[in-house]
Amino acid sequence: MFKKITALTLSLSFVFLIGCWNYRDLDEMNIVVGIALDYDRMTNQYAMTLEVADLTGSSDESGISGKMIYTKGRTLFEAARNTKRREQDKLFFGSPNVLIIDQELAYKQGIEAVMEWFIRDAECRESICVAISRAETASDILTPPKDTKGLVSERLHDIIREDGEVNSTTFRAQLYQIYNFLNAPRRCAILPAFHRTQDGERVVPEVLGVAVIKGGFLVGFLSPEETKYLLLADNKMKTTILPISVMGRPTADATLEVLENHSKKSFKYENGQLTLIIKTGTIFSLAENQAQLDIMDKNNVKMIEDATKEEIKYNIESLMNTLQKDLKTDVMGFSDHIYKTKPRLWDEIKDYWDELYENAKVEVEVKVKIVNSAFTK
Repeated sequence: MFKKITALTLSLSFVFLIGCWNYRDLDEMNIVVGIALDYDRMTNQYAMTLEVADLTGSSDESGISGKMIYTKGRTLFEAARNTKRREQDKLFFGSPNVLIIDQELAYKQGIEAVMEWFIRDAECRESICVAISRAETASDILTPPKDTKGLVSERLHDIIREDGEVNSTTFRAQLYQIYNFLNAPRRCAILPAFHRTQDGERVVPEVLGVAVIKGGFLVGFLSPEETKYLLLADNKMKTTILPISVMGRPTADATLEVLENHSKKSFKYENGQLTLIIKTGTIFSLAENQAQLDIMDKNNVKMIEDATKEEIKYNIESLMNTLQKDLKTDVMGFSDHIYKTKPRLWDEIKDYWDELYENAKVEVEVKVKIVNSAFTK
């Protein structure tokens, strides 16, 4: 027993003496909180813009501020290491909030080579949120707007995350999720898209729907409105609002808020014809009633529900037409569903799935229920 206690004591003493093998003080590191990636075709180099936390300039009032570091390299790793030529401290990639990729880079070179380094590197987090820039450069999105305090990358991440709690007009795509989607039968993914817009005297980044990636390459974009119906149909929606026209006017005269949504996708395959089936069931609150309808009248409530059904059905069918004919991408993952539920069928059709998907029929079934009028006075 004495020998065991002595051995344990010596082992623990050894651990405490050596500490962590790669330990570094905070004042020896530049903590990267945001990354923007462009490609300089004149030099055939990656242009990397890094937002790092400036811990020395932080205060209780302003919070942690950021400073920008610009670097280039033939590879991502070389670009990251090249910062040491002019920066005293080494970069730490364990805490970035967002990775913004330039749209031209994503179109022409794809994003898989970019993802490969971030997944391979020991410091980089697989949960980093990846987005596509629709501005002139990705660096423009990460550049702090005039009179902005705090970290830009943190603000961008919060915009993406909180959109799902309010609007559902974009999708928070993390690195590991994108990798899994691109390596699944669907071979495609959606990423939040940012552009720059005027906000008074300032030009600020604004989330603008999603970018659609197929086979690692950017193939197009979905608008915020299209993204909203994609998330509703694909059972990824928490809440949003739907302005609709109840009285047949050219403009909306009522607004409904989603309280709960459950959607399900399935398929039929008969005589070489694929049919994609989408069923949605949504519970709403009537949040705005510009039509001044008496909501105590059941007939009026039914009229609003019927108008909402038509609106949802039309928009999902329009979305599916865009995905099938224009973008030719299975972002809702019908191929994944077939692979999991009917693996033998998938083996039969996988070689000509793209053609089968593009010409598939679509059936949309919508159920709507209004349970609250939000009228309190």
